[in-house]
Amino acid sequence: MKSTNKFSLAGIPLGIVGIILALVFPLASYACCVPGLIYSLGNKKKSRKRSVGGTVLNIVGLSLAAINSAIAVVIAVRDWQKGK
Repeated sequence: MKSTNKFSLAGIPLGIVGIILALVFPLASYACCVPGLIYSLGNKKKSRKRSVGGTVLNIVGLSLAAINSAIAVVIAVRDWQKGK
């Protein structure tokens, strides 16, 4: 039986959940993607394919969350200025 590294495997589901949450609730996405990215980057030597997959998923999740957060800030500032 092959030994698997659980931390490198954890980066993939955290990245998938992070992408889904990035579209709905970006703050929760940061909480999923940052640890997933750390797990994926920390275990590149043991399982390269899983590590690269987890890294890509988490970077995409963080990027979507950042874009969604920036859009929310722009909308909030614009609405706040209209109310003045």
